[in-house]
Amino acid sequence: MDGRARCDRGIRHLAISVSLPREPCLAPAVCGRAETGRGCCRDRPAAGQPACGPAQFRNTYAESRRRPSWPADASRPCGYIDHADLHQDPPRQACRPGRGGAPACEGESRRLDCRRWLGAAAQGIFCCNQDRQAVMRHFLDFEKPIAALEGKVEELRHMSSDGSINIADEIGKLQTRIERELKTTYEKLGPWEKVQVARHPDRPRVSTIINQLFEDFTPLAGDRNYAEDYAVIGGMARFRGQAVMVMGTEKGSTTEERIKRNFGMARPEGYRKASRLMDLAGRFGLPILSFVDTAGAYPGRGAEERGQAEAIASAIRSCLRLPTPMVASIIGEGGSGGAIALAAGNRVVMFEHAIYSVISPEGCASILWRSGDHAKDAAEALRITSAHMKELGVIDAIVPEPLGGAHRDQATAIASLGDTCFTQLQQMLSMDAVALVEDRAQKYLAMGDGAA
Repeated sequence: MDGRARCDRGIRHLAISVSLPREPCLAPAVCGRAETGRGCCRDRPAAGQPACGPAQFRNTYAESRRRPSWPADASRPCGYIDHADLHQDPPRQACRPGRGGAPACEGESRRLDCRRWLGAAAQGIFCCNQDRQAVMRHFLDFEKPIAALEGKVEELRHMSSDGSINIADEIGKLQTRIERELKTTYEKLGPWEKVQVARHPDRPRVSTIINQLFEDFTPLAGDRNYAEDYAVIGGMARFRGQAVMVMGTEKGSTTEERIKRNFGMARPEGYRKASRLMDLAGRFGLPILSFVDTAGAYPGRGAEERGQAEAIASAIRSCLRLPTPMVASIIGEGGSGGAIALAAGNRVVMFEHAIYSVISPEGCASILWRSGDHAKDAAEALRITSAHMKELGVIDAIVPEPLGGAHRDQATAIASLGDTCFTQLQQMLSMDAVALVEDRAQKYLAMGDGAA
């Protein structure tokens, strides 16, 4: 029995926990579902179809039981401004109110809304309209003064000039202050602050690096044994005219993608896939470029049952036995054996604000101090920054990041990474297989010899 029949029999009150039937659409000429007799149930109009009016979607039974609403605030835009059921007018070019109370700016209330939006920016949250060139930006705790300045810049950019003030000059002065503040802040970053930068959600991901630096990328999937692990990306490509094998750990950029890729924590299938790709590269004589951004291998029960430790060890062995050059890059977090499995190459480079450690600072603090509150102390004791890694001989080069970190200018950071990888790769192309294996072995045997 369909919903309309239930309503006709007078048992509509039993359908509270499910979708209540709606009244039939009164504009069948513009509604494809109404023409079929199934009733209009669109939340938004399809392309080329005008929206139905609110009266045509109204649920009379729900309205009769609705509680009285509080008086509306005229300065606060409706959170459902683009909902066809509630607004007949076309959706405005504005976003919904963001987190932290960040409202959309539109029409005559733009100045008032921008002031409220500035308050959210000071909390480290930007919610941008569709006409804004900026994107959602997350500010770290130590960047709050910079967030306030950038909020003022955005307020000025969306404020109409009345002639009493030169908006362009004021924006220029604020931009100068922002650059000065960024330089001062990032020159004195400690290990714990660098941990936060390395985990920034807007840092370049492996998928972005592949799209910008490589051509003719052909992804390869599966470990030919159990399953495909989406945390590890790999395949054949061309890097500045040179055929290569590229692979890396991908965290993802959106919530759905992060869940799909297990937040960059690979399972045994991912490491076995990496071993398979390394074997293919050795068979076809392809240099390998790997990019690491992971907190570590996935420690779940299923992963352990399927041989996580063996898969990591086999991947490290494949790296050390490679007859072709391998350049590994630490682009964000390099955590424990899960990172080494893809980074035991001839040359290892590292972003300026990336980290490389045997354990996370929080994990170290929970072991040594029995509390995660000492994570900052653990970060300093672990010596996990790029400068420390260069001093210990773990890495061969530090890739400089743009002012304010790679998350502020991904394109420039990725281009700089590409130049460094290309330079390191060119130094090894003339070496034969025996020399490459010996060079790799000597590199890891000598680690820590020059440490203080």
